[in-house]
Formats: sequence, structure tokens, C-alpha cells
Amino acid sequence: MLYKKLGYSFSLNILNAVFPILTLPIVFRALSPVQYGEYVISNILYQLTIVFFNSVFLQYFIREYSSKLTLEQDDSSNRYLCGEYISVQIFYTFFSCFFYIGLIFLFNIISNVRLDIALWFFIPLFFSSCNVEWYYFATQNYKVLFFRNAIIKLLLLFSVYIFVKEGDVVLYTILMSLSYALTFIIGYINIFNFIRYKRIPLLYLYKYFFKVKHFAINAIIGTGYQYGDQLLLSIILGKKELAILNILKQVYAMAMMVPTTWCRFFMPTAIQSYKNFSNNMFHKKYGLMYAAINGVIFLFLCVLGTTFLIYFAGEEYHFNDIDIVLCAMCVISTAAAVYIDTQISIPQGLESITTRSNLIVLSIFLATLYLFVNWVGYSGALMSIFISETCGVLMMVYLHYRRHIKNP
Repeated sequence: MLYKKLGYSFSLNILNAVFPILTLPIVFRALSPVQYGEYVISNILYQLTIVFFNSVFLQYFIREYSSKLTLEQDDSSNRYLCGEYISVQIFYTFFSCFFYIGLIFLFNIISNVRLDIALWFFIPLFFSSCNVEWYYFATQNYKVLFFRNAIIKLLLLFSVYIFVKEGDVVLYTILMSLSYALTFIIGYINIFNFIRYKRIPLLYLYKYFFKVKHFAINAIIGTGYQYGDQLLLSIILGKKELAILNILKQVYAMAMMVPTTWCRFFMPTAIQSYKNFSNNMFHKKYGLMYAAINGVIFLFLCVLGTTFLIYFAGEEYHFNDIDIVLCAMCVISTAAAVYIDTQISIPQGLESITTRSNLIVLSIFLATLYLFVNWVGYSGALMSIFISETCGVLMMVYLHYRRHIKNP
């Protein structure tokens, strides 16, 4: 059963990695770099809002729900817990709408964000209140995730191929917004009959912010170096350079899907291993596997990455030879950080270690970003990511080692 679930997990990962390869070349040839950059900046503002008000709860909900399943609570209790988590999301979605309005008007002033593009992202923002990804990850039900995503992505691929013509950036935005919303809606409908709701005081929902404070701080810090470089480029270099950096970061993100999915899949197992005091066996068994997977990804990017970029982006985009090597280096450093966070820190309730590490990452990233971008252009953002992520990994290793020495 474990390997069947793992099969669906990696099938989902492959689907998420392959889909941009099929659709984005069509988009890059239909939209100019400036037009694609206009879409990117609005999408980033939406993603920032989702991270701050929705995704911030994901890891916490996975950990808590997995723990409840381990304790073998009665089914009724789990049903009401699902309802409680969704109520939390509805509560914070209300505030996210005001936050997003503020963001788009701010960046309309400083970076000329197009409102006719940005406003379409209110559709998925509203439906993010019924995001139940945490349920599927906690129960390791990757079969539903795979088929749901496959259906939505096939519909999106067909729509992009048929309807997106030269310069149709608004239509492309509408299609992407609807696909985001459908992802939330279908996931929720599938477990609708399982969920039970009860009356919850608003003050109780508000207190969830303090329950996830370390996750929230980590998410906020993470977005600083995930999107901060692109926001900076949109202001000081322009939307064409933003589009080029976004393409490189999509390649980086596609490569990261494998280690990220692996870590999410095994996180419930890691949590149980610490509860059963078998964590050393867990890391010996799966740590080497994880290292080998990332080694293959690094070699693949270094050998075939440049060829892939030429096909992927088309003739209007020009990259430096060092770009793909920097992407591969970023993957290795980030994958190490993800493993330590999800397989060591979170299972032990040590999110504070990740928080302290991320503060180091963000500080170094912000300190070097402007310098490197002015020095080498968009490639400087990748250099900043690699240096800051590597320092963050070293900090996490040191903090865990120090804790182990004090509490052997």
C-alpha cells in the first residue's frame, strides 16, 4: 500500500512538472516578454496573499491531523476537526481580500500593475477558503490529487492551445485563475460528505494565528526570498527581465517538485518515527535515497538544462550559460533545507529552528540581492538564493547539533 501511494505521489509530481513544459511554450510564443511579465507580477501578488492567509496553515494542519490519525481518534472527531480547519480558512480569507486589494493598488502605483489582470485573481482567492490539500497530504490520499490535477490541467492545456492567441494576456489570466479555483473546489467537493461543522467562536478562530506563529513567520520569511527578487526586478529592471527570471525560477521550481513531494509524502511517516523512537532508522533508510534523487536532478539540469531552456522559452528569451548551473545549485541547497525542516524539525515540534534559520536566509538574501542584481542583472537573484539558502542549511545543522549535544 505504501508503494502504491508513493506511486501516485510521484505521478502527481511528474504531472505538475510536465504540464508547464506543455503549456508555457505556447504561452511564451503568444505573449511578448513584457506581456508575460505583466501576468507574472499580478500572479506573484496573488501568491503572496495565498501564502500569508492560507498556505501558512498547511504544514500545521498536516502535522496536527496526522497526529490525530496516529492516536486513532473516532471518525466523528476527525470530521469535526476538518470542519474546524475549513472554518479557520474562511475566517482568514475574509482578511485576505482586503490585503490583496491593498497590494494591487500599491503596485499599480510603483510598478504599473494592470488592474484588468490583477482583479481576476479574486476568483481563486475567494475559493481558497475551501482548500483541503492538508487533508490529502495528511491521509496520503495522492490518488485523488493526481486525478483531480490531471483533469484540470488537461482542460487548461486544451483551453490555452485553442483560445490563447497573440497578445491575449487577459484571457490567459482568466484561464489560470479559473484553474486555481477549480483545484480548490474539486478537492473540497470530494470530501464534502465527510466534513462536519459546528459553531465556533470568532475569538477561537483568531487564536489559530498564534498556534501557527512559527509556521507564519517561516512563510513570511520564505516569501521574502521566493518573490522578493521578482518584485525588485519589476521595479528596477522592468517586466522583460522579470519574465526571464520567472522562467528560470519555474525551472528551479519544477526541479524542486521532486524533493518537495518526497518530503511531503514521508512527513507523516517521519512524525510517527519520532513518536515511536525509530527516527534513526527512518533517516538511515530514506536519507540516502533522498540524496541520490537530488544528485540525479543536479546532473540532469547541468547536462540537459540549457537545451531544455531553448525549447521551453523560445527565441525571444536569451539566457546566460551560468543560469542553469545556478538553478541546479539552488535546487541542492533548497532540497537540503526542505528535508531538515519537514523530516527533522516539524516532526519534533522544532519549527523555531527553521524560523531562526529562515531569518538568516532572509537577512543574507536581502543584503546581497540588490548588490548582485546591479552587478550581473537577473542572474544575481539566483546567486543570492544559493548563498542565503546554503547559510540557512548550515544554521539548521548547527542548531540541531547543539540541541543534540545538550539533550543526547
